[in-house]
Amino acid sequence: MKLIISCVSFLFLGVSIAAAQTVPRDTLIDRIESIYAQATMLSADSPFMEMFMAPAKTANPGVNKTTWLGIKQELALSISNTITEKGGLLDKVLRKSLENLSDEELERLRQILSDPVYNKFQAAMASPATQRQFAQALLGNALKLNTAINAVLVRHNLKEVH
Repeated sequence: MKLIISCVSFLFLGVSIAAAQTVPRDTLIDRIESIYAQATMLSADSPFMEMFMAPAKTANPGVNKTTWLGIKQELALSISNTITEKGGLLDKVLRKSLENLSDEELERLRQILSDPVYNKFQAAMASPATQRQFAQALLGNALKLNTAINAVLVRHNLKEVH
């Protein structure tokens, strides 16, 4: 009987330890996600906002600039919240990419993401000026990308599509 009790106690101890490790891991992943999400917030003055708003502006030509400015700010917040909410795009992608990291690696990643120099870099990357440069570079390289894609397709005797 003592052996059975000892075995059951050992099993419960193992389950308890595993459960205790799961909570901090999930909490750590939540912290990483929160830190990462701060840098992915879309600002109202991002050039990408104009792309998101263009169809609405076309559909509503009589709206004044002041109204569009308010809508732009609200839309930026709404898009950011949608991307970063639990179960949203960022949550799913981050959790999938973090699942193979050990607890120690997760802690190290949290430290890196919390580093002031990294935060400064992320802020610079998220700035409207950098986003504008990225959008211009992306559009400027579209022809090059299309040419590269078509070259691969042609090498495989496929039809060009771009």
